[in-house]
Amino acid sequence: MCHIPTLMITAMKRLFAFIFLVLFLQSVSAQSVCRVTAECRNWGDTLLVFVTECGSGREMADTVLMKHDRFSYDVKLNSPAIMNVTTPVSLERRGEYWAERFVILPGESLHFKSYSEMEGTRFFRQYAQARRFVRSSAYRDSEDKYAAILDYVKQNRDDEACVTLITDYVTSFVMDERKLQEAFDLLSPEVRNGRMRPLFDWMLHAVQTKQSRGKSQPTLVGQPAKDFKLTDIHGAELQLSSFRGSYVLLDFWGSWCMPCLKGLSGLKEFYERNKGRMVVIGISCHDHEERWRKAVQENHLPWHNVFAPKNCKVTEDYLVNAFPTLVLISPDGRILRYANTPDSDIYAFIQHLLDGNRPKESTP
Repeated sequence: MCHIPTLMITAMKRLFAFIFLVLFLQSVSAQSVCRVTAECRNWGDTLLVFVTECGSGREMADTVLMKHDRFSYDVKLNSPAIMNVTTPVSLERRGEYWAERFVILPGESLHFKSYSEMEGTRFFRQYAQARRFVRSSAYRDSEDKYAAILDYVKQNRDDEACVTLITDYVTSFVMDERKLQEAFDLLSPEVRNGRMRPLFDWMLHAVQTKQSRGKSQPTLVGQPAKDFKLTDIHGAELQLSSFRGSYVLLDFWGSWCMPCLKGLSGLKEFYERNKGRMVVIGISCHDHEERWRKAVQENHLPWHNVFAPKNCKVTEDYLVNAFPTLVLISPDGRILRYANTPDSDIYAFIQHLLDGNRPKESTP
C-alpha cells in the first residue's frame, strides 16, 4: 500500500509530460516553413534579411551568405509576412531603402529573380502577374493610378495577390484608409476572409497610425515660405526667392527613400503637363551627394534639383519630418499646402490653381 502514492505520482508526471509534449507539437506544427531562394547579381557576398510577421507583429533579422549570386533562406511563419532584403552598404542610406521587398506565406516556397519575376506556388505566380501589371503601360500611362488598381482588382477578385497590390499602392502613395478599404471590399469573400486578412489588417493599422499622426503634425500653411540658397546639380546657386511670381512645388526626397522614388513617375507626368506654368524644386535630404547625382540622372528628373548638406536647416524650416514631403508655395511666397504622399489630390489642387479655378479645399 505504501507504494501506491509513488506510482500515482509517477503516472501523473508522465501524463503531464505527455500533455505538454502534445501541446508543444501542436504549436510547432502551426508554424510552417517558407523557403525563399533568389538569384541576385551584384549584391555582394552578404545580405541582411528582415521579416515582419503580420499576424503577430513578430520581427526577425538574419544574415545570409550569397554563393554564385544565389541565396536560400528558411523562416517559420504562422501568417503572411513582409520580407525585406538589403545589402549592408545600403544601411548607409539611413535604413530606409530596401534592395527588395515582398510578401511571403507560411508553407510556400518562392524563387525570386526580380521585381516581377517570381516562381513557386499559385500565389506567387499571381503575385508576379500583379507586379507586371504595375510595370505595364495600362498602369503607368493611366492618369488615375488608383482607378487602374480598382479595375485590376475587379477583374481578378479571386486572386489573393490582389491584397499585396492594394496594400502596396495605398501605403506607398496615398495612405488613405477609405481607399484601402474600398479596394479590399472588391475582393471575393473567400479572399477577404482568408489567409491574407492579417496582411490587410496590418497595413490598415499602419495607415490609421500614419493618418492620426498627420492630423497632429504642425504645418506652416498660410505663413511666408522661408528663403533658402542651395547648390543645384550643375553647381549653380539656386535661391527660392528668385522664383517669386510663380507657383513653386518643393519636393523633399532622398535617393534612399523607396516611396520617394516610386512617386517620381507621378510627379514627372504632372510636371510635363504643366511645364512652363510652375516651378518644381527637388531637395535631396539626408543623402550622399554621389548617390543623389546618380538618382537624378538615372530617373531623368527634368526640374531643378538641389542638394541639402548635413548642416542645412531647410527641413527644420519647413517642419519636414517624413519623406517624401511636398510643399506648395504661392506666387506671393506663402505656403499653400503640404502633402506627405505624392498622391493625385495635391496635383488636382495645383491644377485647379493653374487653370484659374478655385480649389475645393485649401487646407492640408
